[in-house]
Amino acid sequence: MKLPDISSILFLGTGDAVALSAIRAIGTAFPFTSIHTLSNATDYIQISNYSKYISLHHTLNNSEGDEFLREVIFHIKKSGAEILLPVDEDSARFVSVHLETLKKYVKLPPTSSADLMDSLIRKDRLADLLNSKGCQTPETYRMKDLNTDSLPVDFFPCLMKPIRGSGGRKFIRINGHADLKNLLAHNNYDNFILQKLIPGSDIGCNILAVDGEIHAYTIQRGLVKEGYSFSKAIRFEDNKVLFDQVEKFIREIRYSGIANLDYRFDDQDGLPKLIDFNARYWSNLEGSKAAGIDFTMLNCLEALNIPYEKPIFKHCNYLLGRAVYSRFKSSNGKIPTFTDLKSRITDPLPELLRMF
Repeated sequence: MKLPDISSILFLGTGDAVALSAIRAIGTAFPFTSIHTLSNATDYIQISNYSKYISLHHTLNNSEGDEFLREVIFHIKKSGAEILLPVDEDSARFVSVHLETLKKYVKLPPTSSADLMDSLIRKDRLADLLNSKGCQTPETYRMKDLNTDSLPVDFFPCLMKPIRGSGGRKFIRINGHADLKNLLAHNNYDNFILQKLIPGSDIGCNILAVDGEIHAYTIQRGLVKEGYSFSKAIRFEDNKVLFDQVEKFIREIRYSGIANLDYRFDDQDGLPKLIDFNARYWSNLEGSKAAGIDFTMLNCLEALNIPYEKPIFKHCNYLLGRAVYSRFKSSNGKIPTFTDLKSRITDPLPELLRMF
């Protein structure tokens, strides 16, 4: 399809490296569009803001309240942005809260209510929501409410996870009561959950939905596991059992927006269980683009209210990182394999900054 002419796009919340994949996707889809980024100042290097696709990076001085809103509006006007794209969950929530005000100045992609996002991105509230809907999810407890002595032996091994967070950061494996009591004796973990560790394999579903209807999706399975972080080798493939669960859940909660849903296929009962809901872009977003679904571009079309045919993704492998290229071997020569090598080579400065 012929893409619209967009003079300027402003990304909000680009302090995390997750934003880089979305910026590169937009930069290649809309090569003549001026791309601006906006994030709070930090004491670390924000590598995403050094991409060659960015015309100008803007820094916010405030992190909340009315001053934050006024600053965002100021930079919308300064950048001449036609579309504002929130990248992380805090930015998406901000857009939701201030939707009526922001849409006076700029086009916005689909978004859910702030309360729904809070129920999805907080791991404790997600477990509550899933249980209330009768959805498959691991047994989960809030640490601040937990009587550790009441946990049965077969609950272990389990994982302690921060209520907010992603990428497996700060996950702690606990093998039994003794491990747990020793851990709690030295630190406060009130802002964590305890979740049963499911034996099985990782699988995920990436979506763009509007009012509970999925307009585009990909399903990806991890092929190379590195701790509790996302896999750097993935395979895009169909899985009707998984998608039926995703579609039912998204329709029931009437979700709107971009999201990455992390599941684990349980070896014991063969069912996928929802582990995490990321109401934002994700690190291997360019993999979905290689599979034929450009979520960032489609999000722009949604913001502009431009109709499009529902795309269908293709089966393929996608690899991230030099170390993965060297040791990955496809088990099926008929499935094409793509890598992020071109993105890294043609947009090198963020890759150099990763080293610092």
